[in-house]
Amino acid sequence: MGASAPEHLLPALAALGAATTWAFGSLLFRRLLQRASGVRPPSPGAVNLTKNSVALLVMGALWLLDGARLPTLDSLPWLVGSGLLGFSIGDTLYIAALPRAGVQRAAMVVLMQVPLASLLAFGLFGSRLSAGIVLSMAVVLGGVLLVLVEAADEAPHARAERRRGLMLVTVAMLAYSVNIVLGHRGLSGAALFAGSLVRMLAGIGGAFLAAPMEQRVVPVANALGELVRPFRERALLGALLVAVAANAIVGLPLFHYALRGLEPGIAAILCSTTPLFTLLLGRFFGERHGALAWIGTVVGFAGVAGVVHYS
Repeated sequence: MGASAPEHLLPALAALGAATTWAFGSLLFRRLLQRASGVRPPSPGAVNLTKNSVALLVMGALWLLDGARLPTLDSLPWLVGSGLLGFSIGDTLYIAALPRAGVQRAAMVVLMQVPLASLLAFGLFGSRLSAGIVLSMAVVLGGVLLVLVEAADEAPHARAERRRGLMLVTVAMLAYSVNIVLGHRGLSGAALFAGSLVRMLAGIGGAFLAAPMEQRVVPVANALGELVRPFRERALLGALLVAVAANAIVGLPLFHYALRGLEPGIAAILCSTTPLFTLLLGRFFGERHGALAWIGTVVGFAGVAGVVHYS
C-alpha cells in the first residue's frame, strides 16, 4: 500500500488540477459572456466551438503521441452520440447557463450527472444499482437543493433569468448523463485518445447542427454567423483563448493523465470536485456565498463519492 501511494500521487494531483482548471474556466466563461473587455460578448455556441477546436488540437497531439491508434467501427456510433450530446449540446447549454444561473448553481446541477448516469446505466444496460447508490443519489440531490435555495434574487428580472439558467443547465445535465453512458460504452471498445478524438470531432460538427436550436433557446441572432465570429475577430479570439486554455490546453492533458494513473472510481470522485473549486476561486471573481452553499457543495460531493463507492 505504501509503495503504491507515491505512484498514484501525481495522477491524483492531476485530477484535482483538472477540476481546478474547469472551475477557473467556468468563471472566466461567465465573465466573458457578461463583458469581453469592451468586445461584444460571443454567443455560448461560439465559446463552445472555440473551446472544442482548441481541445481538438490538444487531443490530436495526445493521440499522435499515443501511437495514433484508430477506434473500432463498433464503437463509432456510441462515440459520435456521446460527442454530440456532451461536447455539443451539453457544453453549449452549460455555458449559456453560467451568466444566468451563476457558476456555483450551474456546477452543482451538473454534479447530478454522476448519479443520473448510474440510473441510466441500470435502466439501459442492467448495471448494478444498490441501496447505497440510491441513498447517495438522494444525498447529491439534497446538496444541490441546498445550494439552489440560498440567497434568492429579489428583482423579478433576476429571478426570471435564474430560472432560465437553471432550465438550461438542467437540460445540459441530462445530456451529460446520457453522454457518460454512451461514452463509457464507446470507449470500452476504443483506445482512450482515439475515442476522445472522435467525440470531439462529433462535438464540433454538432455545433453547426445545434446553432439553429441555440438561436431559439438562448436566443442569439444569426446563430451560424455568430458561431464563427471569434475566428473573424482577433480581439474576441484573444479574450476567449485565455478561458479556453484553462479548459483545453491545461485541463485535458491533466484529466487524461489522471484517467491513465488512477482507478476509474477514484478519478471520477476527484474530477467531481469542480464545485468545491468554484466556491474557492469565485471569491477572486467577486462572488460571495453563504453557509448553505458551502454545506450543500460538501454534501453534494459526499453523495458523488458514495455513488462511486457503491457502484
